[in-house]
Amino acid sequence: MFAIAFGALLVWVFNLKQFDINTIGTVTGGLPVFNTPIYDIGIIRELVVPALNLAIVSFVSMMLTARSFAAKNGYDIDADKEFRALGIANIGSALSQGFAVSGADSRTAVNDDSGGKTQLVSIIAAGIIAVIALFLTAPLEFIPSAALGVVLIIASIHLLDLKAIWLLKRKDKQAFYLALATLFAVLFIGVIPGITLAVLLGLFQFIRTVMRPTDNILGVDIKGVVRSLDATDKAKSVQGVFIYRFNSPFNLL
Repeated sequence: MFAIAFGALLVWVFNLKQFDINTIGTVTGGLPVFNTPIYDIGIIRELVVPALNLAIVSFVSMMLTARSFAAKNGYDIDADKEFRALGIANIGSALSQGFAVSGADSRTAVNDDSGGKTQLVSIIAAGIIAVIALFLTAPLEFIPSAALGVVLIIASIHLLDLKAIWLLKRKDKQAFYLALATLFAVLFIGVIPGITLAVLLGLFQFIRTVMRPTDNILGVDIKGVVRSLDATDKAKSVQGVFIYRFNSPFNLL
């Protein structure tokens, strides 16, 4: 916030626009105009694929952000509720001539770093945005684009967890390789093609796992918990009882 405010002040005081400093530019304020979207049958076929790609990218981005901060702060999320919320938000955006809505990793990171823990933060932020959109849009045109870039870079740094990726290599090599493939695909192919490739690779990995299910022989540890028998000898087999687990549903023909 300091970088944004200070940068805007410098642009305004020294008229830095004359030196080709890129700024946000003129921002139109006022209340959103609610109306029904116009459906043109002739371009629906052209919009299906881009809309599907946008939906996939939005949901994947939102879930990555939600799961990252859920793991960081020790709480659980419901993917179905997140998906429903995303759909309702996009319907509201469509009816008010807004942009496609997704979970913002940068704003979430800023909120987390500021100590925000509840939904009240979003309500207060929405109120402040409404006041600025109605009465204080003029100063926004002096905000340099580089200042916004600083906020995004700082937020992105907090989203990187290289340690977790390295630990993933030890626990699940397939997931580790899939994460690397996704990273390089997004960097070198593009965001939408990269995520599409990652989704397909994840689907193939799931099919491969289902086609080659694992099995275990189970025993009981000193606390009475049933667990797999392995080289650690933490669990012992029960005398006279053979416990076998097949990690896939049985299909009886």
